[in-house]
Amino acid sequence: LEKSKETLSIRQNMIIFLSKNLISDVQTFRNKLGLQDKTKIIEITEENDLYLFDKLNIINENVKKNKPPYNIAKYILSVNSRYNLIKNTIDKNYFNNDYYAWIDFSAGHIVNIPTNYKITYSNEHKIRIAWIGRTTKDKTNFIYNYKCFGGGVFVGHKNIMLELIKIHDIEFQKLMNLGYCINDDKLLFIIFEKYPQLFDMYVCGYKSLLTRI
Repeated sequence: LEKSKETLSIRQNMIIFLSKNLISDVQTFRNKLGLQDKTKIIEITEENDLYLFDKLNIINENVKKNKPPYNIAKYILSVNSRYNLIKNTIDKNYFNNDYYAWIDFSAGHIVNIPTNYKITYSNEHKIRIAWIGRTTKDKTNFIYNYKCFGGGVFVGHKNIMLELIKIHDIEFQKLMNLGYCINDDKLLFIIFEKYPQLFDMYVCGYKSLLTRI
């Protein structure tokens, strides 16, 4: 939370999804900075906001074959819940924005989240997102390739975001019905292989997801 507080100081519209126990602390901090007019805080709960909560029994069975921590059903559903939260934000249009960025503040233990950093993007036809890996200096070959995307940070125009959200739901449930539920970073890579035209990629490790976007 302390790392999140530093980042929240940027004068940028923010819709912040929080469990009830964190709302007062974050609200007080944003108000202290005079950013209450740029802040919308939304309380979330398992029952109302966890993706496919009504399918939890199926997910529990599916993830038994996964390695830890991906064998925890609610963990898998939590990281895949971001898409419905983004859709909520776009549908409600709280700040009359055309572009939306998602940031997992909980990723601060891995991702470098600098103070007062502002995301900007202008390609309305692509999702800007990281391909996790490392390339040679001339960028012609991979030194290593994790074959996954950094789902904790990405940005795009509202229309392409809604397209990705729709495709994500289709692909997640397709795999679920086949008996598999995988981490979001891997699922995004599967979506990329089917729909490469949706993405504007940059190659980096997890630490640089935000600073190199």
